[in-house]
Amino acid sequence: MPFWVVLFAWGLLGERPTARHGVGIGLAAIGLVLFIEPWHGVGELRPVLLGLGSGLCWGVGTVLSKRMFDRHAPDVMTFTAWQMLFGGLVMTPVAWLVPQIPAQWGWQLWAGMVYIVLIATAAGWLLWLQVVRRVPASIAGLSSLGVPVVAMLMAWAVLSERPSPVELGGMALILAGIFVVSRAAPAARAG
Repeated sequence: MPFWVVLFAWGLLGERPTARHGVGIGLAAIGLVLFIEPWHGVGELRPVLLGLGSGLCWGVGTVLSKRMFDRHAPDVMTFTAWQMLFGGLVMTPVAWLVPQIPAQWGWQLWAGMVYIVLIATAAGWLLWLQVVRRVPASIAGLSSLGVPVVAMLMAWAVLSERPSPVELGGMALILAGIFVVSRAAPAARAG
């Protein structure tokens, strides 16, 4: 997703990356490859393509959200609510088409749904859009690469899942890329 954001921000927002952005993006890309370790196999092609497609959609959504904030300055809470509503409406028929086991209604399901809907999705998207509104698209996009780094560090701390030296190197390069991009001058606007 972060790399799609940079590409779409260049095309749709006119944010032309500087040489320093290129260095940071390159470091982060190499770090992501080391983190994923594709030489061990990436699994079946269909899930990989679905992942790439979802990253592409997320990237387009992020850049279009940035353009909406730049042009119309909507209230972030209202903008998030409308996105959640439209996303829910689009995904409801998809959920009916996907085979699944019957729901086991109980307090655990309700608690899980409240967490997923209100905290993980609505609050998470609200915070994400606050970032998108305030910083250039390239920084917002690349900052999301911090998520797998934090997840790996938490798995190490909580579950004692020790990252391999290659994964540690990948995390270091991702963080270096984020640092370089966040310190770069804003991307030049084309046109």
